[in-house]
Amino acid sequence: MRKGIKKLVSGILSGLLLLTLLQTGMSVQAETGDTGVQPNSTPVPYTENTGDFTVTGGTYGTDYEYDENRDVLTIKTDTKLTITTNGKPTAGMIWGQGPAEFNIVLQDVYLNGTRNDSHINIFGGLNLTISGTNKIDVTGNGIDCARLIVTADSKGSLVLAGTAFGLRLVGDMFGSGSLTVKGGTLAYNKADISGTTTVTA
Repeated sequence: MRKGIKKLVSGILSGLLLLTLLQTGMSVQAETGDTGVQPNSTPVPYTENTGDFTVTGGTYGTDYEYDENRDVLTIKTDTKLTITTNGKPTAGMIWGQGPAEFNIVLQDVYLNGTRNDSHINIFGGLNLTISGTNKIDVTGNGIDCARLIVTADSKGSLVLAGTAFGLRLVGDMFGSGSLTVKGGTLAYNKADISGTTTVTA
């Protein structure tokens, strides 16, 4: 009888000890936040998607963003951005979400989309610096904005060809459309410019 009681007591004590150990382990995990992930594991880097475009300058989500479904790179602020396709053709489009005065560097950009739209569509004025060799040969309009200034820092070339207009400058609430070329080489097949054209390059 005594032996049976001893075995029962021993079993109960063993069970209580195991339960205490399990509770202690759970408490430590909760306090330390240990989820089983090794502390030296390297997180997977997150890369923003910009389609065929490479953008330098500014911050993704704040100054620009890309819509993969529409294949549109949208510029959201006046922060200076450099955009390139590295000379490779793309059907993607560049839009400026204004009204604002946008500051963009086109560097070896080649747009050849067939959507009947404005492929660089800026809702405001555009201060454009041309770097390298750039070509926009599209269905619709090449560049469509209120005002275009090609900056004196421009050293490259830009050829605009659209089935509607290569260049369309129709103005906005701040004034009529105007073209000012201070540097670089700009050529276009057809233009709709509501205001003045000044070339000092």
